[in-house]
Amino acid sequence: WKPCLECLSIVGDIANIPEGTKSLSKNQREIVKERFKTFNTEFEDLYKSQKNYAVPDVDLRAQLMRDVKISLVPMYNRFYGRWANVEFTSNPQKYIKYDPESLEVMVDKFFDSTA
Repeated sequence: WKPCLECLSIVGDIANIPEGTKSLSKNQREIVKERFKTFNTEFEDLYKSQKNYAVPDVDLRAQLMRDVKISLVPMYNRFYGRWANVEFTSNPQKYIKYDPESLEVMVDKFFDSTA
């Protein structure tokens, strides 16, 4: 999960953009686009593989999903909350594929090959 979490962290290239900023420079817009794009790719790759894993122990399966939710969902909520309403692109649906609720629904489908 490290690649997904790194995309959502407010460090490095994105740390110098003040919170509450509504207008971004071209470089800043590209950074936000790249973060969303990379997150989407990493998450979708993990989703594809994890939904096919078999975890027959019901308690272990539930714990694994809970652990992912505890680490991933709050970070995504913060990242989404900070950038979803900032004009970083004229086509936000291209970069913002998941709202926080749909991300959580997808995590609930892990270890379910019928999803």
